[in-house]
Amino acid sequence: MLPLFGLLCGKWSWPWPWPWKRRESVAERLHQTSIRSARPICDISGVAGMSVGVLHHGEVIFQDNFGLRAAGGNLAPVSTTMYGIGSLTKAFTAAAITNLLDHYPNITLDTPVDQILPDFMPLDERLRGQVSLGDFLSHRSGLLGDLSLALQGPFECLLPKEQLLPTASRLKTIAANRRLWSYNNWGYGIAGAVIEKWSGKSFAGYLKESILDPLGLQHTTSQPDFQPRDNFANTHIALCDATPLPVNGVYFFKDTFFEAAGGLYSNVDDMLKWAKAVLLAETSPSNGPLRNVPVIISNQVPLHEPSHDSHFYGLGWIRTQLPSVVGLQGDNPELLPLKDLPILGTGGSPMMMYYHQGSAMGYYSALFLFPETKSAIVVLTNSIPLNDAADWIAQAYASALFNFPRPADYVVEARSQH
Repeated sequence: MLPLFGLLCGKWSWPWPWPWKRRESVAERLHQTSIRSARPICDISGVAGMSVGVLHHGEVIFQDNFGLRAAGGNLAPVSTTMYGIGSLTKAFTAAAITNLLDHYPNITLDTPVDQILPDFMPLDERLRGQVSLGDFLSHRSGLLGDLSLALQGPFECLLPKEQLLPTASRLKTIAANRRLWSYNNWGYGIAGAVIEKWSGKSFAGYLKESILDPLGLQHTTSQPDFQPRDNFANTHIALCDATPLPVNGVYFFKDTFFEAAGGLYSNVDDMLKWAKAVLLAETSPSNGPLRNVPVIISNQVPLHEPSHDSHFYGLGWIRTQLPSVVGLQGDNPELLPLKDLPILGTGGSPMMMYYHQGSAMGYYSALFLFPETKSAIVVLTNSIPLNDAADWIAQAYASALFNFPRPADYVVEARSQH
């Protein structure tokens, strides 16, 4: 037994936790993350409003909202507030098109696109008969994803939908097919065209019928028509001093060929339902709307060469094993060298993670899934910020959820990119 004098004089430390020091609950850690990390990151980064939700062991355990739906207004967002979710759309598109494959046994993800859509004729003749649907869904086609061919200014699409295939056919080759991961929204536009051809319905109609309605996602749509009084987060761009500047609201990808790449709008409540459904369908596949999740989250192409760094793209999802750098599909790797990005999960046990990020004109988002604990974190924001704030915020909540021993200081990370 340690002498009392030694304890009082500081010569020794008590070998066990102090009996009166209460361990914080998960909910308390998440609440403190809102105060100490999420809100300061929003202020630093120029985010007008944000909504977050956390799923753990298959149940919603935490939600929070702060900021404003519209800068200069007085309405705060809530868990039902609608945001554009950008490229989080891609996982929905992948689920929809793999469902359609079940009805066409002679066509697979490896079928060349020009056999399905003959008007797709790559400028590089070496790619004709080579680029498959799976190549486009996993961003390994070898074609440059140049959006300037179709967009100008604030994501205004200049081309009608019927120009998708002629324009995509003229994309430049940047690598041999299946040799390089290179993000390409055109491929998901082509996936949307395949869905419309096979189903005989619009992309929005088929997605609603096959995925959204069966899962009860009543507030997720690629055909928004919000009215001034609706529960809708307006769009903003952060000025250099982190002031959120309102942007005139238009539905940027509605009724364009990029609708299947980034056109969905949703809210935290629906995105948590979606996350739960994906996690359950991975281990308990059925004849339901998400019967092909194991294919969708499978390793299709490494994000980097060599591939031993455990970062792989599936179909609308990135998968990695923690501890690891994450957020690689977002903007933060463009602002910091890869070697300087924080590692999520330092000091913790290895665990699998699936994630994706989204950006659209006036919106940034992040969705993290942790299959071993049936956990998920969704962050939706209504600004183009000075850094990828949704990514930093999601990582901060993940660190709190799993109580990682040595979490990064994401407020410092956000400030370093100001």
